[in-house]
Amino acid sequence: MRGYAAAVATSEWPAMKDGRASPEAAAALGRLTAAYGSAHPADPSEKTALWVSQRLLANVVESRSLRLAVAAAKEGPLSWAIAIIATLSVFTFGWFFGLPTLATKLVMGGRVRDGGHAGVYVVFILPIPSAARSA
Repeated sequence: MRGYAAAVATSEWPAMKDGRASPEAAAALGRLTAAYGSAHPADPSEKTALWVSQRLLANVVESRSLRLAVAAAKEGPLSWAIAIIATLSVFTFGWFFGLPTLATKLVMGGRVRDGGHAGVYVVFILPIPSAARSA
């Protein structure tokens, strides 16, 4: 576990700045999962401890893939242009239908923005569940 943590701190985080993964961290995580996969508990309490540890390791693997997906997603000029156009259209909509105050226009714009962010998060950021990947 310490080897994986060290690999993440020394090589994965700098690689994530460029939207890449670290081969060292991937190898360390592979060794860690192999060690947990080859463990054989001697009694029921060890079996329970191993099962809990394996679930925690599965969370680490899932968190790593999510972290790498977020690091690889770059915002480009097109994303900014779409955001600006969407914001202006919300304000135009509010002006056209005569929202009474600037505060209501800002609240409406914020709600539409939040809905758009939620949609982008669901479509592009959330990882595909492992059951769907194997299908």
